[in-house]
Amino acid sequence: MYIARWGRSARAIAFCVAGALAGCEGTTPLPVTAGGAAVVSVERVEREPIPPPAPAYGRPLGVFQFTMYYVAAEADHPEPARPGADAAGTVHAAVAANDNVLSGNPDELSGGPDGGSREVESSDNRTKVTLYHRKGCAPIARVGAEFAAQLDIQGTGKLRDGRVVNTSGSCRCPNSPCYFEIDNAWAMGPKGRLSPFRSVAVDTRLIPLGTVLYLPELDGVRMPGRAPWGGFVHDGCVVAEDRGGGIRGHDIDFFVARKSFSNILDARHRLKKVGVFEGTGWCEKKNGKVARARARAAL
Repeated sequence: MYIARWGRSARAIAFCVAGALAGCEGTTPLPVTAGGAAVVSVERVEREPIPPPAPAYGRPLGVFQFTMYYVAAEADHPEPARPGADAAGTVHAAVAANDNVLSGNPDELSGGPDGGSREVESSDNRTKVTLYHRKGCAPIARVGAEFAAQLDIQGTGKLRDGRVVNTSGSCRCPNSPCYFEIDNAWAMGPKGRLSPFRSVAVDTRLIPLGTVLYLPELDGVRMPGRAPWGGFVHDGCVVAEDRGGGIRGHDIDFFVARKSFSNILDARHRLKKVGVFEGTGWCEKKNGKVARARARAAL
């Protein structure tokens, strides 16, 4: 690169030459030729290339398979109508039940969220499964087999009557896993409530629960839904707050609350693999919420 050797700085000299001036205030006057042109002596200075700055976030944990999970909705699995019943009416009633919003329930995100042996009963061409509470094997509800299978996978589900049930793990009741009812929460993890777009499920043998993580591929992606849970541009900061039976090794499962939100994100971004970093120093968890640390927010 070339730098000027006259005056205070190369920038000041360049300004003076551009203005065809003999000198500038606060700088050493330039020598001029008879024709009035300024003369600037330059020399070539070789410098080592400046390496890019190291990431401010923490230690890389590797490249992970990226999946999403959500609250299963019984209304998304309409039962076959009984003989002589109005099938359309059955479906409409199921949709209406799913649209009920309980006071204080985080269903306000966008109108409501969406293994083991089985005790099965067939009647009127419908297959039913009983969900049990771990304590005393008390029955919680009878649901369709299709919804019960989806509930096993997602771990949390909303029944047609508005109740939300969460898995409590395998049990010795007639059906396993068992469930318990939850209030005012989207879903529950081993240590408390899960937050849409902020909680992830991990293999706890690799990443301990409570670890703050940074996922660069999520940084700058707008989340679906509306405030206070969705509708924001993500900063890549999440917390390991859940684990799942299907999570093994370099797998990370992103909690998105509703199946429709999973569909939206998949259609827009098609994330299959993401880099995962320790987020300490770059992200922070405060008052139960995780976000970009203020000290780094302007970077």
